[in-house]
Amino acid sequence: MTALNIFYLILGLGLIVLGIAALAEKYRVVRGGQQLPARILSCQKEGSPRKGSGGYRYTVEFNDRDGIRHTAATNDAFWVNHKKQVGQVIEIWYNPARPHLVERRSLGTELMAVFSVLLGIAAIVFLAF
Repeated sequence: MTALNIFYLILGLGLIVLGIAALAEKYRVVRGGQQLPARILSCQKEGSPRKGSGGYRYTVEFNDRDGIRHTAATNDAFWVNHKKQVGQVIEIWYNPARPHLVERRSLGTELMAVFSVLLGIAAIVFLAF
């Protein structure tokens, strides 16, 4: 096995672990949750004060199934400022057992995680051996 094969093996395993971790995190948030409409109040930068680090999150306002109004920041982050989205209604996952976690419903998150796992498998099967 050459050094390049070992590199691709490690890369493939890393991508597989990353994809599984992303799916596990998403499942942890939405398990037992309710899918609700929410209005975007703001889009703000989160993370480190260092220039260029961190991502953007939505602050959303929604009513749970009991009619109680909540305001929370979404659990996921993205790298582009979506201030044009302010005022629009999106779907979120809200779990009353974990009221501090609000997950934006996004097929892209799941697809990216699955793509990461598949890319990791491809790197191991086609490039490492």
